[in-house]
Amino acid sequence: KVGIFSTASVIIFVLGFYFLKGTNLFVRKNVYYAVYDRVDGLYKSNPVEVNGFPVGKVGSMERDPITGKIVVELDLDKNVQIPASDSTYASLISTDFLGSKKVSLIFGHSSTFYEDGDTVNTFFKKDLTEQIGAQIDPIMGDVRHMLPQLDSTITGIKLLFDERNPKGIYVT
Repeated sequence: KVGIFSTASVIIFVLGFYFLKGTNLFVRKNVYYAVYDRVDGLYKSNPVEVNGFPVGKVGSMERDPITGKIVVELDLDKNVQIPASDSTYASLISTDFLGSKKVSLIFGHSSTFYEDGDTVNTFFKKDLTEQIGAQIDPIMGDVRHMLPQLDSTITGIKLLFDERNPKGIYVT
């Protein structure tokens, strides 16, 4: 009795652990791969969506030691087929202002489909803070060049209104 109880407890513990991780051991899935230069904010078990509808989760992620790129495993529902087209890609997009990411599959038109284990084309979309930063950087460079001129202009204006300056415009 103790042996049966111990075995059942271990099995329930393992199944509960995988359930809490978001992994269902009893559901069949298709596995595809996507290769990205960077995956800031993407973690295992983040959603994979098609037109906003969840169709899977991000599986494991590994860095390719040769290319330095990140290989992301996409675990999709068994009934999801990805068209094998040049316009089909897995886009890494931001879900919030904090930088969390999800994978959004954009399907192209094709009569053939990727096989289980194939690599899908990828696209990385910069998040809002990166886009704003890219627009602000040139402006900040111009401001840095203007600061010395602005400082000398303010000094000249102070001199112009100084009451001790005989050439100033201070009126008593």
